[in-house]
Amino acid sequence: MFEFCDALILWEKEIKKLALVHVGQNQLNGREYYRLNMDISSNMWSRVGGYFECFGTDGELQGWLTCEPDRVSEMLGILIKGL
Repeated sequence: MFEFCDALILWEKEIKKLALVHVGQNQLNGREYYRLNMDISSNMWSRVGGYFECFGTDGELQGWLTCEPDRVSEMLGILIKGL
C-alpha cells in the first residue's frame, strides 16, 4: 500500500533533480535567462516567484524565466546548469 511516507521519499528524490537551466539571452536588455527544469510546489513558488518574468509562448524565450539565478538558487538550495 502506498503511504504518505512513500510519497515523501519519492518527492525528495525528485526535488534533488531540480535545477535552473540556461535558456538564452534577451536581445532587448542583454540579460541571460534561466528556467526551472521541473514544476515546483506552490510553497516554493511563493518564495521565488517574484524573481521570474513571464515571456509567454512566442519567441525564443518562453514561459517563466529569471535573470537572477543566483538568488533563486540560494533560496531553493538548487544548482544552476549552464554557468
